[in-house]
Amino acid sequence: RALRTGRVAVKEPSVVIVVSSAHRNESLEAVHWAIDELKATVPIWKKEMYSDGEVWKENAESRQLILQCSGSSRNSEKVTK
Repeated sequence: RALRTGRVAVKEPSVVIVVSSAHRNESLEAVHWAIDELKATVPIWKKEMYSDGEVWKENAESRQLILQCSGSSRNSEKVTK
């Protein structure tokens, strides 16, 4: 397991997923699942820098999961009261 901190230049890898299987389609499906799962469960932030400023961006998949979880906890409170 390796962690990466600091600047990540454009076209440099920030996530590496390695999969091995007997057939190519199974490998591709596994990689697709792994990156989607990572994006949905880890709050990934990136700082985009432009000539006129900079912006911090959060991955949308993680935000959706957070909103779903907070909504479901509120719903369960309503049922138990």
